[in-house]
Amino acid sequence: MISTIIFATSTWTTTQISIYSTIAIIALIVLLNLREILSAKSYENKRIRSFVEGANIATIPLMMVFILTTYYKMIAFI
Repeated sequence: MISTIIFATSTWTTTQISIYSTIAIIALIVLLNLREILSAKSYENKRIRSFVEGANIATIPLMMVFILTTYYKMIAFI
């Protein structure tokens, strides 16, 4: 079981990690912008208000990816 997990995680290349982290950062930027734009209209529509309030479910993990990517780039630079 452990050898399967180690093998599965060791097949990730640096290029793949870089591509996926870039996609996650772009998704974070889009989500934060969308949340900001829709928050102005949230008083009119209950669905928009629900989206704005529930957007933290996606924002928090994407923010963690952003922080880890920034940390990795800083360590690789040094």
